[in-house]
Amino acid sequence: MRIGKCTTGMALMIGLVLVGVPKIALAQPHGSHPDPYWDSDGVRELRPVSLPELANVEKAGIPAYDETSRSWFASANGSLVRVVDEGGLEVVADDVQGIDVDVHFAAGVAVSREPGDKIVLHRFGRGTTSHVVLVAGPGFFHPRFSPGGDSVVVSESRAGGGHIWLLREGAAPKDLGQGYGPCWHPNGKHVMFSRIEHDGDRVLAADLWSVELKTGAVTQITDSAEVAETEPAFSPNGEELAFVDAMTGELRVVPASEVHAQEGR
Repeated sequence: MRIGKCTTGMALMIGLVLVGVPKIALAQPHGSHPDPYWDSDGVRELRPVSLPELANVEKAGIPAYDETSRSWFASANGSLVRVVDEGGLEVVADDVQGIDVDVHFAAGVAVSREPGDKIVLHRFGRGTTSHVVLVAGPGFFHPRFSPGGDSVVVSESRAGGGHIWLLREGAAPKDLGQGYGPCWHPNGKHVMFSRIEHDGDRVLAADLWSVELKTGAVTQITDSAEVAETEPAFSPNGEELAFVDAMTGELRVVPASEVHAQEGR
């Protein structure tokens, strides 16, 4: 479902730059919690749990959309497959068992949460696949590639509040601090996430924050008592930001064409 537009008085800050009165798009409320993502047609409310091409696959993971190839990918019967134009499935990499995957086809890499509680980087191409464990532990999930495909941000579930981590091949995992639902800024230098207050049953408040990866500096992006911003997702060109208002379950889209990144972009 594509989203329409209306206006709001809420201000959004990215880095240290204030954007005056952004336009906001509201989706119709529905029973499922929105999980926004962007594809070639724009922002979507819900990431599909399956695709028609995977209907007859016995063991298929949740599909992931890759902007660099404008294609859908999923794990299927122990392999990573790509949905091709004619509706078929093309095997891209072998020995991919995880159902939580992301793909950066242009860089020839995929990442998945594999059995045994491991976040694994898969390199594919030229008929071979290699596998590297980036981090291991029962709390890690939802790995997502940077725009260049050279880094991964992953969530960690903790009893005292979730954390987000930066993973790179050949480097030690880096704890970026407390946060939920991280997403990459298209500049590849910042990661946006939510910090949430809840009573164990419902979200009481939430705001968006940003961390600059080079310095580790953390900046609060939004500060609103009326809106609980969660699940941020930048458009590939960086011109819009989608997020979910956890108080209403609505998906909102903020044009960010006037937004400038922090110093060091």
